[in-house]
Amino acid sequence: DASSSCSSPSTNKRIKKSSSSACGSLLFASTNAVAVGVPGVDSANIELSVECNVSKTHADFFALEVLTEALSRTEGALYCAIRGAGLAYGAAVYNSAWERRLVLSISETESPSKAFVAFRELL
Repeated sequence: DASSSCSSPSTNKRIKKSSSSACGSLLFASTNAVAVGVPGVDSANIELSVECNVSKTHADFFALEVLTEALSRTEGALYCAIRGAGLAYGAAVYNSAWERRLVLSISETESPSKAFVAFRELL
């Protein structure tokens, strides 16, 4: 049962934000973005990224891979915060080492702003 897994204490832990990081702020604090609905379209896909200079040779590469996998796994923290709450069908965070970007991807959401707020609250 996804609802019982999502409410377990182990998935409700917050991740501490490091003051020094090779990746940009995951909070996406900029207020320069706008989401606009299109008549006749019921869902949206969001992909946001920040600069992340964690290549495969970087000392933090494997730690970042474990973190993004833990956040993105089924019944993981991101799943519970977004999919478990019925805000989207898919949500993941991944390191695009080739592009040097850390990416948040939210797919098939009827409420992009609520899904994004849930992501920010998770962090």
